[in-house]
Amino acid sequence: MTNTNIPLVVDLDGTLTPTDTLVESFIQMVKQSPFDLLRLPLCLMQGRARVKEAIAAHSNIAGELLPYRESFLAYLYEEKQKGRRIVLATAAHRSIAENVAKHLGLFDQVLATEASHNLKGKVKLQAIQEKVGNVFVYAGDSQADLPIWKASQAAVLVDVPATTAETVRRDVPIEREFQGDSAGISVWLRALRVHQWLKNLLLFVPLLTAFSFTDISKLVSLMLAFLAFSFVASATYMLNDLWDLENDRAHPRKRFRPFASARFSEYQPFLNSETKI
Repeated sequence: MTNTNIPLVVDLDGTLTPTDTLVESFIQMVKQSPFDLLRLPLCLMQGRARVKEAIAAHSNIAGELLPYRESFLAYLYEEKQKGRRIVLATAAHRSIAENVAKHLGLFDQVLATEASHNLKGKVKLQAIQEKVGNVFVYAGDSQADLPIWKASQAAVLVDVPATTAETVRRDVPIEREFQGDSAGISVWLRALRVHQWLKNLLLFVPLLTAFSFTDISKLVSLMLAFLAFSFVASATYMLNDLWDLENDRAHPRKRFRPFASARFSEYQPFLNSETKI
């Protein structure tokens, strides 16, 4: 049996899209219904699936506005044209998964979190085996996917950390590998809007007009003030970019910004691909 005859099961967050749809849904919820945040601790007591359902009820992730890994997506369309069955299996809420599937027109079946089932790790594996069968290839990105890879016939690695990738290679054959784009210094500089720091040079004008630029204590104080003002400005720009993700992605120019294009995924260090829920 060749791989094209084996169903290909694809993860969403971190794999098909470099972003985390739960984080984006949470931001939408804060914008649209901030008082419902008070209900989340109670929902968490009922399980992670209940939390995702509560957040999804106050958010709407549009499949057409999400950033996708273009090289990986092209590969999926090639496999689809060969007649391969492709299944989306994600820990994201079903409403998000359905929006993505509808937009891409690629998947034969969608498995996602709903009701009391949080489709992650072994729970996702069980759902795949029940709905797809025991023979499948799995495309994922994180350590949480290890149980699924170990049960698969082959693995597709998408921007997988080196240590996790090495573990997978020891257990199963690798069908394909896709490397992600790391956030280089230029991406950081764009996200921080460093060019806007030039405005804060005005802080030094009184020092120059008073001819006190040789006063080390005043110079140090102004340098600290300059850095403080600049970092606050950068933080404000970054929060604004997160707040306006959907609008930026719908804009012909702003959609290339680090956050909108998800090239700067470091905005979610507490929910990265190794710890996503």
